[in-house]
Amino acid sequence: MEVENSCFFCGNARHPRSKCPARDVTCLKCQKKGHFAKVCRGKPANPRGRISAAAWSPSLATVPTIPTSLSKSSATVCINGLQVKALFDSGSSESFVHPGIVKEAALTVRPSSSTVSMATLASSVKICGTCIVDLVYQEQIYKDLSLSVLPELYADLILGLDFQSQHESVIFQYGGSKPPLSVCIFSKLNVEPPEPFSNLTSDCHPIATKSRRYSQEGTEFIDKEVTRLLEEGIIEPSQSPWRAQVVVTKDENHKKRLAIDYS
Repeated sequence: MEVENSCFFCGNARHPRSKCPARDVTCLKCQKKGHFAKVCRGKPANPRGRISAAAWSPSLATVPTIPTSLSKSSATVCINGLQVKALFDSGSSESFVHPGIVKEAALTVRPSSSTVSMATLASSVKICGTCIVDLVYQEQIYKDLSLSVLPELYADLILGLDFQSQHESVIFQYGGSKPPLSVCIFSKLNVEPPEPFSNLTSDCHPIATKSRRYSQEGTEFIDKEVTRLLEEGIIEPSQSPWRAQVVVTKDENHKKRLAIDYS
């Protein structure tokens, strides 16, 4: 008699039921509790109104229809002169468009072999291609917005983080009784930045020394990083007679990093 080596509920190697990762999970296929969709033998449940949120990049949150509960995070936008209903979805890393909208708006689609990973490990969808559009919303024009064409997408358009991150913040008015909730990973550090040469006494004076020599690759990397740091407001120009030279280092993956040598 042959013994089944995989778990009936999750599909992984056999283990006690108490340790099964699918024990408290609701199947995204039949909507019953206790197993993953990849091993489900039941019939698909009616998907109307269900939402599948995303997990990996590129990730996606999909809706069979835009239910009333999501009406406050959806709006009418215009792409290439066509008005469509868009869902603003912070659970999606990219923006997606329904193939029907592509046809109706006569959009040009570029081939793509990318896939989209869903919230369940057992589910991924291959996109049909990508297209570039001009989108208009609230009198603002977003030029050259990239949209992935996703089959069986039940919303006309999903605007993900690639679109929303162009703004400092995106605000949804839900009309709840509690005060506004701000989700932020970092909080502002309210301290004065340290002076790098504050330990020097008044009788210390700078001396002339030769600058370090860098390879062409290193010089290009330094110029690129300094420009980026200036644009992001991390550093600022200085007229100080003192200087700290930079060192280009690499980690175990050969990724370059800019270090400051205060010695």
